[in-house]
Amino acid sequence: MEIQSTNLDRVRVWVLMKIEGGEAGVLKRLQGLKPDLFYKDGGHEDYVIIRTDLIDYEYNVIAPIDAKDDQQYIIARDLLLTALGGPPHIELRTLAHHPDVPHESNAFVTYREDFTSPFPEIKAGRIRKSPGANPWG
Repeated sequence: MEIQSTNLDRVRVWVLMKIEGGEAGVLKRLQGLKPDLFYKDGGHEDYVIIRTDLIDYEYNVIAPIDAKDDQQYIIARDLLLTALGGPPHIELRTLAHHPDVPHESNAFVTYREDFTSPFPEIKAGRIRKSPGANPWG
């Protein structure tokens, strides 16, 4: 993939992956990922793999990645792909970010997320913060 520069301060890419094994197999592989994979060095801002979701599409897993620059994006992408066994993938790079409407609509935390939350200040339901405030994505 040739990386094009944008007017964003950070690199944002949605990585779609095709993982074999049916829903149960995919979920097992996703659950096997270690938390430290998602944040570089325990929370520095070089990159974050925001989440991995099983989706209903030919490419059945999607992972949004936010990185400081192209080099950090490639590091995060390669770590994720390696951890998941190097599946076929495509990359959808964000060219412009329009946060106003989503940020005004707030975020939603499910009851299961609230129940397992290590964050006592976050409760189930609509929260008056940006969607990024939901630690589960």
